[in-house]
Amino acid sequence: MKKIGLSLALLCIILASAYTIAWYYFAGVIEREVAAFVSIQETQNITFDGTFSPVHGFPGVFKLIYTGMIKTPDVLIKLPEMQISGIPLEGQEITLIAPLGIVIDTNALPPHLQKLEQAAMTFVVPTEFPQTLSYPYLKVWQSNGNAKLTIPSLTLQWQDASIFAESELRLDEDLQWEGEATLGVTNHNFFVTLLAEEIGISESQKIMLISFLNMLNNANGAVVLPFRIQDNALYINMIRLGPAPLMMWPGTPFSGRGQRGNRLDLPQ
Repeated sequence: MKKIGLSLALLCIILASAYTIAWYYFAGVIEREVAAFVSIQETQNITFDGTFSPVHGFPGVFKLIYTGMIKTPDVLIKLPEMQISGIPLEGQEITLIAPLGIVIDTNALPPHLQKLEQAAMTFVVPTEFPQTLSYPYLKVWQSNGNAKLTIPSLTLQWQDASIFAESELRLDEDLQWEGEATLGVTNHNFFVTLLAEEIGISESQKIMLISFLNMLNNANGAVVLPFRIQDNALYINMIRLGPAPLMMWPGTPFSGRGQRGNRLDLPQ
């Protein structure tokens, strides 16, 4: 009996040691992959002006923290603290949390939306996700049927309003976004006013949209809405809000698509 107990104890020690070695080995792999990812982005004029913490979280999920800025020729993202956790393998979930907020300095967003008080997102690591978001790589990704992004949870909180969402997005043959989402919105008048200013919806559309949202308004001030991007347009339920931003990925060949919607240039 004593020998069995000693054997079990020895087995537990061996398994614990193997797990520890494997955990820290994979932590080192993650750190090298992060460094390689940052280096590759620099070739696309996307720079990470900040620091990543060492991978931690043993014996549980892998975690690291990024503090600093992400710069592109058109966008400056300031991140006082971005917490990253999860397993970076296909089909596994990664969670990003910005508890101290985010500042996104870009002409693509109205000023009222550029400063977030808090943000969090969980996404599923896509299959064969390309390391560079440029047209040739994205086109192969889409052609292989893998250009899908599943977001089980998204929280964006501004000073005056917030959005909670889950969504499934895809790239179509022209590498434009399409997909569906369920949105929970607080202070919907804030967003309707911004939409009216930014995409130029008419006063009658604005009144119709506010009336529709008021009917759905819950006691806690939140509205849950079906949202979709279809045929290069944005929709809430059956109401067309306006054209979706036209994605011009680095290396996109010109093919007369500029008339399809609002152009959104990404770094060259």
